[in-house]
Amino acid sequence: MSGGDDAWWDAVYAGPDGDVPDTPHADPRSGTVDDWFEAALGAIATGSSAATETSAGTSAPAAVRTPTVVVEPEPKRPQQPAADPRVIAPRISLDKPRLPERPPTLVESAPDPDGAPLPETDPEELWHAAPDTVVDAARHGALVLRAASVRGEAARTAGRPRGDRLLLTRFGADADGLLALVVAAGPEPRMAEHAARLLAGAVGRNRAELLADLREGAQERLRFGLQRLTARAARDLPGGSTLHALLAPLDPDNPVRAGFGTGPGGLLLLGDDFWYDAYAGRRLSADGPPDPDAFRFRAVRMERGDVLVLATAGLAEVLAGASAVATLLAEHWQQPHAPNAPDFLRQLQTRAQGFTDDRTAVALWQA
Repeated sequence: MSGGDDAWWDAVYAGPDGDVPDTPHADPRSGTVDDWFEAALGAIATGSSAATETSAGTSAPAAVRTPTVVVEPEPKRPQQPAADPRVIAPRISLDKPRLPERPPTLVESAPDPDGAPLPETDPEELWHAAPDTVVDAARHGALVLRAASVRGEAARTAGRPRGDRLLLTRFGADADGLLALVVAAGPEPRMAEHAARLLAGAVGRNRAELLADLREGAQERLRFGLQRLTARAARDLPGGSTLHALLAPLDPDNPVRAGFGTGPGGLLLLGDDFWYDAYAGRRLSADGPPDPDAFRFRAVRMERGDVLVLATAGLAEVLAGASAVATLLAEHWQQPHAPNAPDFLRQLQTRAQGFTDDRTAVALWQA
């Protein structure tokens, strides 16, 4: 390892005196990287998430597709997966799009074109104020980005502001550029937003080293380093909060994307006309992760036609629990071209009975 690599190890893995939860203490001045990894492996392996979702070598059930990951060999994806009662989105044809035969609770539109009343604001608590809806779009070469965050019907009815937070950042340019896309949510929106900014800032400061690890496919270094950065950023978040990020290099020769975070929501992959839980490496189902507050990580090599979606719980839960919405979004988002920003927002707002939380999504297309 070069001296630069050692500096990266020290900067990312030197922990705050062992007080970061679920991460081993690291002393950058003693032992080698391999020595530290061997000592840390036991601590990481005890978490249910690491054991079932991010451990190297874990194979997906034969009936489902595991997202293509860097370095780790993956089984060949079956062309026609066997029927699985947990599957939400059936296969669809892009040549002949179809909707569910009976979607009585499905409405592909905003609830009220005139909008809902503004939530009441305390002049001493202006940090609560947030727009009802935000939407953004960008393109970097073959990488297409759409993002939106929408206040849910429950918050509108109760007069509460949108609790989900969305942060889109770019560090560097051209082949040395890196997108850091962050979603956050929780009972304390101000703290969630602060955590998102802390995490994005840490990524930006370590951009060069992260890009090197992404190019090399150094999954273990990425996993441990990003876990430590996430734990620092989320240290003050209350239980049940969400903090997830997606890293996307702008180098056209590097199709590797890294998703990571903690809390409800997560990283989804739309490919082969199916929705997948990219963290878990299996088809999306109503069964959530064993421990949603545990750290989760996945490096994904995007293929042409795949769509990566970073989502808060409001969207992840409706995709897993409302097959009509899952099918409709799959049809729209696997068309040859990504939707424009207004269409993306309208599609994200598709209503389904019983799902009234805020929804936030960041979607990446590999054109």
